[in-house]
Amino acid sequence: MSSSDGSHILARGLDLLGLLCRRHEPAGVREMSRECGWSRSSVQRLLTGLVSAGFVCQNENSQYLVTPRIVSLARHVLDGIRLNEVSADILNAIARQSGETAALFVLEGSERVCLATVESKLHPRDVVAVGARRPAHLGASGKTLLAFQGDEVSPQTYPPPASRTKVAKWRAELKRVRVAGYAESHGERVPGLSSVAAPVFDNTGTAVAALALSGPTLRFGKERVKRHVVLVKTAARQLSDQLKFWRVREGRIGL
Repeated sequence: MSSSDGSHILARGLDLLGLLCRRHEPAGVREMSRECGWSRSSVQRLLTGLVSAGFVCQNENSQYLVTPRIVSLARHVLDGIRLNEVSADILNAIARQSGETAALFVLEGSERVCLATVESKLHPRDVVAVGARRPAHLGASGKTLLAFQGDEVSPQTYPPPASRTKVAKWRAELKRVRVAGYAESHGERVPGLSSVAAPVFDNTGTAVAALALSGPTLRFGKERVKRHVVLVKTAARQLSDQLKFWRVREGRIGL
């Protein structure tokens, strides 16, 4: 058997394993043959190999199902993956396209913490250090993270002095962020600094991070903000798509 034949068989075996994973229920040779469009004999040979490898087994009805070994394999892979690593290419892309500093933030209590950043090459620019902690109630990324926490956000998140009127306006702003799907900030935390941010979701629909662009307000005019919003929303959606099979806890990806 040539190396190309071996690669073809391996690819088909992985396709068949993926088909079984997506079904969420046992299937017979006939069903899988019909779904993938291959002959029954080809499907049977591939299944025999997957059974030998321990990734597939048969039940009492001679149907095939995926074994827990595939979960174990996935855990080994995921143990070394963190959210900042998965987001690296996306952050680099939007920093290059926008010319501004791109950063990824997660929520920790009443603070937002920077997990990853790609600095702008322009001057002046916003400098965001990995590990930097900032108040969650100020800035686009903080408002984005809080807006998608639902009823879990308490008035205590907004530090004193916080009048009822101020908290009410703040909650109204979070509602606007939820509806729009992004937040923007102009001089809230630092005068002369602006930012836009959009939420990143895992497979549970939880907003686990906020992807942001930030820079001097003088470069964040109305038209440019519109373009930045499109960039961060698109990038956040791409990162969410990469996380759609996983949960994220404390910046680490898991099952």
